[in-house]
Amino acid sequence: MTSADAVGAVVMVGLAMSVAAAWPIYKGWQRRARYRLVRDTEVGTPDTVTSGNTVLLTGAARTRESPIHAPLTEREALVAVWSVSEWQDENLQLKYWSPEARGLRSGAFGIESGGALVTVPAQTCEGSTTSTTSMLGYDAVTGFDIESTLVEVESFDFTEEIPQAVEPPAQFRTLERKVGLEAPDPGVTLVDLGRKHGARRYHEAIVEPGDTLTIRGTIETRADGENVLAPPERGPMVVSDLDPDTLAWRYRWSYWKLFYGSITVILAMMLLSVFLIAVG
Repeated sequence: MTSADAVGAVVMVGLAMSVAAAWPIYKGWQRRARYRLVRDTEVGTPDTVTSGNTVLLTGAARTRESPIHAPLTEREALVAVWSVSEWQDENLQLKYWSPEARGLRSGAFGIESGGALVTVPAQTCEGSTTSTTSMLGYDAVTGFDIESTLVEVESFDFTEEIPQAVEPPAQFRTLERKVGLEAPDPGVTLVDLGRKHGARRYHEAIVEPGDTLTIRGTIETRADGENVLAPPERGPMVVSDLDPDTLAWRYRWSYWKLFYGSITVILAMMLLSVFLIAVG
């Protein structure tokens, strides 16, 4: 093999690996943006915040109104987040969970620290995902993004997988209809082994009184002196049961792993090809 052929082979390996690694590199860049958002937002507690500042407010969740009922488990909670994904298996090569719907529900509650409390107004944002999101996933590592809100949880408290041919519990189907999610179809795979196309996986996490919560928003002081956390003036609201340092580290590690890890693999494969050509 001539030197020109060797260089061409190495370049082809690099291009092929770059195409294969395009998705993790893209996801890593997304996580970089999330890491910078968390890193660059001031951290505050209810006893230290200043009106008008956008902060990562952290503290213990406290009841302000009657609790809500989580849509999947029907448990009482201050905050409930849920998601639905569907197993795609219509060919022998491509099998994956696609995000189909997600939502956040909360009544008005408080974040407390140092004897001070900031009120977080009630909110509900729920809906099905777009086809692009179904393919590429969410910006969150464990959670989702919806209506300018990023939900990031340590883990989901509840997970249930239901095959396509099995009727889910009534509250599951009610929730799916509410967000416009139709029942899954059985697919057309000729050889369908293991998990079947159309199976759905349901996740839910809840926040109860006393749980630690971190929320990104802008502090507003009302005429009666009450501090309220409003949506941030710039960038997304963040809702997480992780503390700010852990949240930042999660995004940073995910960014390093996906972005730099993929580049390292590409370079390693190119060096391996050089070695094999040299000894061949």
